[in-house]
Amino acid sequence: MIVEGRSRSDILLQCATDYGVSRSTSDRYIEEAYDHFKESYKPQMQRSAEIARRRLETIFQKAMKKEDHRTALMAQMQINKIQGLNDNLLMAGIRRGDTNERKSY
Repeated sequence: MIVEGRSRSDILLQCATDYGVSRSTSDRYIEEAYDHFKESYKPQMQRSAEIARRRLETIFQKAMKKEDHRTALMAQMQINKIQGLNDNLLMAGIRRGDTNERKSY
C-alpha cells in the first residue's frame, strides 16, 4: 500500500477493515516498512554518493586549473556535504580531537 502511494489514513482504514489490525499496530507496521525501505536503499545511496563525489572532484580539478576559485569552492562545499563534513557533531568531535567518526550517508 505504501509503494502504491496510498495515504496513511487509507492504510490504517484498510488494515482495520480487512485485517482487524489496530491503529497503533498498523502505525508500527508502516514504520517498520519505511525502515526496511531505508535499509534496502542504503547500497544504492552509497553508490550514488560516490558517483556524485567523483563528478564533483572532476569539477573541482578543472575549476582549479582554470583558476575559477568560486566554482572550485562550490564543488568542495558539495564534496564536504556528501562526506558529512558539514555535520555539526562530527566537526565538534574533530575539533576536540575525537578519533571516532560518525558515518554519514
